[in-house]
Amino acid sequence: MGKNGRGRPPKPSNMRKTTSKKATKPSNNNKSAAKPDATDRVDREEPNRKKRRKGSHPQQAQLAVIDDAVLSPGERAIYLQKICAPRERQSSRSKAGSAPHPSKGGSPGYPVPLRELLVHLYQDKKYFPPTMKRSIQRWIRDGVEPKRQTGNKRKTVMMGEHLFLLALFKLIWPQATREECAAFVTLYSADGRVLTNTEITKGYQRLDLTVKKGSTTAYQAFTPKNTYLHFCFWNYNFPGGIKDVPMERLMDGDEMAFHLGDASQGYGHAVRGLRVRKAGNYSRGKQKVVVIMFIEPGDPSLPPHVLGSKQRPRIWYKVTTDSGTTIEGYKSFLEDEVFPYFKHDEPERTLMHDNLSSHKAGEIYDAIYDAGHRVICRPPYRPYEAPIEWVFNQLAGAVRKRWKQ
Repeated sequence: MGKNGRGRPPKPSNMRKTTSKKATKPSNNNKSAAKPDATDRVDREEPNRKKRRKGSHPQQAQLAVIDDAVLSPGERAIYLQKICAPRERQSSRSKAGSAPHPSKGGSPGYPVPLRELLVHLYQDKKYFPPTMKRSIQRWIRDGVEPKRQTGNKRKTVMMGEHLFLLALFKLIWPQATREECAAFVTLYSADGRVLTNTEITKGYQRLDLTVKKGSTTAYQAFTPKNTYLHFCFWNYNFPGGIKDVPMERLMDGDEMAFHLGDASQGYGHAVRGLRVRKAGNYSRGKQKVVVIMFIEPGDPSLPPHVLGSKQRPRIWYKVTTDSGTTIEGYKSFLEDEVFPYFKHDEPERTLMHDNLSSHKAGEIYDAIYDAGHRVICRPPYRPYEAPIEWVFNQLAGAVRKRWKQ
């Protein structure tokens, strides 16, 4: 049986045999007959090339896309010119020069202009790479824009419906905890997904939410009457509102009380078990200072160096130790500290103040209108809309800082 004595089946006759050194070489006269034709060589090597490329790197498959079709040199040059390729071997699709790790979502894919070109060639029934037929059909169905690279991982960042529900719940209830936010999203989302505290925190970061001191608005501000007054104040002309009043003609005023005992810092550090002892003002709440103030935004038409311009707005104030603001005290402040410092050609001003009973007295209205100006009350229970409150906040912070020094 010779070499096949072990029972091996004989090799098929059409399989390629390895030529040994002892094999006879064709003579020079038969070179043309022994040399295979170029087309036969391509047909014979095509299955081997496809089989080799099936397990090779994805980029290598991309580089050999054009080799899948047997084109003449002229057709090959025309195709390369259509896809704007400088040479037959295309550049790598990955940015780093090699395929990224699968956890990073794979390669970016073909560029969008190339996808659009291939889609047009496919729709016009012109030549396109046969191996990209299914990709082109997917681009026609889903669009040529690349998909988000997930890396076959579950998303850990809130997005879509979950992020919208979180923003809505925080808008309705800013003081809600992370557990309460997760419960709301779980109840009203389509998939009922239970979010973790870490995912809720990342959702806060995406929405740019930060922790800050909350300000309380009284329930009385939302009654039908006060809601209507608030609407009129911002949308009606004077005397119903300030819609037609230029900003540089407005003046906002109010009063505030400083309790000197509250100016001291209340917290410090000490060893465990020992008190924090410090020197500072001590009172039982009876010692306070009342500041009455009016401010203006400034006139932008005036030069910057002129007092009363937008760069140098005027401030009228009075410091007293009275227990509260009375009608006499408020009237004397207007007549002695505000109106005398107006210019001789001062235009008509619109004064704004809150709804304190001493502010709405007849004597106050008479003093303001006799001076050639007018007055309007701000919406009740909405102090955060008064510009003077922001000035008082800065003043309180400056007093507390100065008291520490």
